[in-house]
Amino acid sequence: MTNPYDPPTSNIEVDEPISDRRIGWKIFFLLMLAFELFGFYAVYESILDDSVLISDLVGLFIYPIMLLGLFGYAFKYAFFHQNIWKIFFPISLLMDFWVLLDVFQASPDINTSLLIIVMSIILIVPILILQYLVLYRYAFTDKAPWDK
Repeated sequence: MTNPYDPPTSNIEVDEPISDRRIGWKIFFLLMLAFELFGFYAVYESILDDSVLISDLVGLFIYPIMLLGLFGYAFKYAFFHQNIWKIFFPISLLMDFWVLLDVFQASPDINTSLLIIVMSIILIVPILILQYLVLYRYAFTDKAPWDK
């Protein structure tokens, strides 16, 4: 005989894996791709004008790899080995620090310099934080692409 006062029991286990939707990161990747294409065009123009900086030329090699990491995280695709991304993460941080230093040093006077610093803090720094959040997750915490 069953006790009518016993709580009901049910199986609450889920057979399907929980969906890991990354639509926001896919949009962010497309935004960064557009920024990088514009940046590559700007470097091309500066090469034609003989006003190219060394950091721009180095960026031609570093930034496509960053985009691969953003793509890999957004679309769960494994590029290279995860340990390579652990090495690349600080390299990319140093690269962006170097580029920001070049931007700050290129301003001709103090008023322009202050404007560039304020605009960088308002516009560029949040994008860089998101970019490095993605690269950090891809290198250190995300196991999905490499488990396939």
